[in-house]
Amino acid sequence: MRTISEAFVAGVKQEFFIPGNRLEILSCSGAGTVTVSLQNANGVEITNGLATGVEAGTYMVPDGGFKRVAITSSTSQTVKFLISYGESGTRSVAGTVQVAGTVKTQATGLQYTGSYAAVGATLPTANTAVMVVNPTLNVAGITVHLSQLQHTDAGAGLAVLIAKASAPASVTDGDVLNIAVNGAGVSTVQTPLFVPAGKGLYLIANLIETGGVKNVLYSIL
Repeated sequence: MRTISEAFVAGVKQEFFIPGNRLEILSCSGAGTVTVSLQNANGVEITNGLATGVEAGTYMVPDGGFKRVAITSSTSQTVKFLISYGESGTRSVAGTVQVAGTVKTQATGLQYTGSYAAVGATLPTANTAVMVVNPTLNVAGITVHLSQLQHTDAGAGLAVLIAKASAPASVTDGDVLNIAVNGAGVSTVQTPLFVPAGKGLYLIANLIETGGVKNVLYSIL
């Protein structure tokens, strides 16, 4: 396979003594300004070997191949073309690509519409819930994007994030979305969770909390 880029003067034919069985015009500045003649070794045009008004992307594959190529341009320009044997070739398209609208060039990050954050003894009473999202606000569902819980108490208790239609009475009363065990560090859930319509979000611990961190990012749909 051979790629050639050649400057042409308007109306002046140029000949290339390069054999092949495929010719493709890769680029030319003037659409329909190029004429191509595929010839045998004696300079005689082969059957169906003449193409006029050729544009970029046009290719010719004559039976039996060719021994030489003659190209004429009606304007002064640079023409780039490919001559090859066998299966080699190209499917490139000359020109420019225009993209409509706004294109994001970097990640925009996590999108959310609501958040809850607290530090310290957020749950000072055992088995008494603190509301994060009121169930009456959830008419089409809630997506919990991120939940981070860290819990400390005087024993071996735990704190949970629960989805329920009313305030839960215990750490297992509802849909448990995240669990933090006393002294075990931060429990993080970052896989998006969908909470069905009619349910709110609550935090609750089974022992009196003496410290901790609570963080929830969510979107009410």
